[in-house]
Amino acid sequence: MTSLLSECVMKRAGLALMLKFIRDFSLGERKQALFFLLFFFIVFLPRESVSLSQKPSSLIAKISIRIDGQPDDESMAGLIPVKEGEEFSLKKITNSIKQIYRTGLFSDIQVLKEGEQEIQLTFLLTRRFFIRKIIFRGRQKVSRKDLKKSLLSLSEGSFFSDEKMDKAVGELKEALAKKGYFQPEIEAFAERDSRSPTVIVVFEIRSAKRYIIKKIAFSGEKILSEAELKKKMKIKEGDAYVPSVLEKELTRLKEFYGSKGYKRTEIDVEDVKFNERERSTYLFLRIIPHEKIEIVVEGAQVPLRLLEPIWEPRIFEEWGLAEGEAKIIAYLRKKGRLFCSVT
Repeated sequence: MTSLLSECVMKRAGLALMLKFIRDFSLGERKQALFFLLFFFIVFLPRESVSLSQKPSSLIAKISIRIDGQPDDESMAGLIPVKEGEEFSLKKITNSIKQIYRTGLFSDIQVLKEGEQEIQLTFLLTRRFFIRKIIFRGRQKVSRKDLKKSLLSLSEGSFFSDEKMDKAVGELKEALAKKGYFQPEIEAFAERDSRSPTVIVVFEIRSAKRYIIKKIAFSGEKILSEAELKKKMKIKEGDAYVPSVLEKELTRLKEFYGSKGYKRTEIDVEDVKFNERERSTYLFLRIIPHEKIEIVVEGAQVPLRLLEPIWEPRIFEEWGLAEGEAKIIAYLRKKGRLFCSVT
């Protein structure tokens, strides 16, 4: 490097002397001399600049692998395409990370680089665990099958992560509330198997609140008396408040109203008031029967169940009549009446 720099300095000093010497030339001689100097700059100086900028290539001296913080026993070395002794490049490292991710065995991959000319690479791999089993512990009277169905984030045989487990806790709380177990305390943790990349996920469910139905009240255009409505419902005042059971009872009430001609009846929970001291609830149900629809078919025996579904949603009357006529004609033609008409 020293000899190269001194050579460059000497050439530049010689160039300065030549410039002084050219001043004594005639105009034509100056042009020839300047052309010679330009040729000198193009041919010689770039070569020196290139040679000065050249650096020896960086080589990968050592590759280490750590899985979940522990040194690997070289069983995973085959997964990494870069090898010791090769020239280092960021592109190769990026491709290596992509290749390891494609195996599906690891949830996180990091690469540490040490050194400049002789580089040491450390691959930090976080193993991806599979869920072998999900366990529920607690005194709640809810089937394990129903609890498992409520979990959308976790399932046996799927990949495990702490984020998924946290989401599953929220899903489990929502499912328990529908079954009448409110504000449960849930502790979730994963037990790792030292012999395989699997975990057992455990949900400890404790101290959920239960509420008793103190009163059921109805509002809106009920048509029937409250006593009759309560008689039609299976849940009674004094029973435990279970939202999923109440939802089924509201469906039964709608069907009852439908059988009376009120096909478009809406029944929903207007309000639920909780009394923490008494551990009781007050249910307020709203009923909107809408118009009564009566279907009459004259001249032929046609089952009304064929036409009733048409009028359950809110539709244009003209469309409903046309749809009803089409269904009646199709029904009668199946019965052999090919030339029937409906007016």
